[in-house]
Amino acid sequence: MSVDRLFSIMLILSNKGKKTAAQLAERLEVSPRTIYRDIHKLSLSGIPIYSEDGRSGGYYLMEDYKVDNLYFKEDDMKPILSILKNIQNLFGDNGYLNEIINKYENVNEKNNFTINMTNVSMIEEIKNYLHTTSMAIDNKKVIKLQYVNRRQEVEERMVEPIYISYSSGEWYINGFCRNRNDYRSFKLTRIKNLVSLDFAFDRDIDIDTLKNIYDRDFKNISIKVVLKFHPKFGPQLTEYFAKENIQKCADGYFIAHEFYPHDEGLIKHILGYGKWCQVLEPEYLKQEIKDYLNEMVKNYE
Repeated sequence: MSVDRLFSIMLILSNKGKKTAAQLAERLEVSPRTIYRDIHKLSLSGIPIYSEDGRSGGYYLMEDYKVDNLYFKEDDMKPILSILKNIQNLFGDNGYLNEIINKYENVNEKNNFTINMTNVSMIEEIKNYLHTTSMAIDNKKVIKLQYVNRRQEVEERMVEPIYISYSSGEWYINGFCRNRNDYRSFKLTRIKNLVSLDFAFDRDIDIDTLKNIYDRDFKNISIKVVLKFHPKFGPQLTEYFAKENIQKCADGYFIAHEFYPHDEGLIKHILGYGKWCQVLEPEYLKQEIKDYLNEMVKNYE
């Protein structure tokens, strides 16, 4: 991984505004595919990079993270230093990166700004898997892993990794599974014994195309769920639902809707809201939750 290139992307977006992958690739003399991978690594490290589709689209930084001048002021470096340390923590030491961190830490010893994307619960094994997978993506190497499915069965998989993602508190490896002959996402907490192999793959697909494939598959297995929330839970709803999907009722309760994959994970997700949530639609999901709860109650009889 070229840390100097990651740093360059961050500075370009900070000073030049919105840029497409093609523009960044031309500026840094790499392929758009490399830029896609770099953007995802920066996002994993805590940098709020957003993308916008369309003819005028591109990648851009959240306004609060932009550095107004080429020469950093003391306050500018606080969030940048924290982000660089996250890159170092997730993807391993790098001489160039260490030099940057040491240089600016010596200038500003009192750094009270922290962005911590490496949750304290992230065990060392998962960090190692992230690092191994990141290197495999850079070098287009196949990875081998054991995957525990929902039935607690362990299956060996050979995967051509494309990118790493972080969603709803979980890390995922996304790529082409040679065992299933299709693109798959693998949750890191279900992975065991991940290693990078010595042989490379030449399959070429950009991240946006892969995301479209995942979006298509997601729509095929998703259902619309309508939930009713107690007024006490109202202030938290925007953490889980888009504002346009939330409606406040005259009695103070809230109605929210969202599309979810219809599997056992959905039931566990809804029950995670506790007593503050009630399923309104679909009717069969209400019955599935009742049956699930009845089975749980039997454990305490």
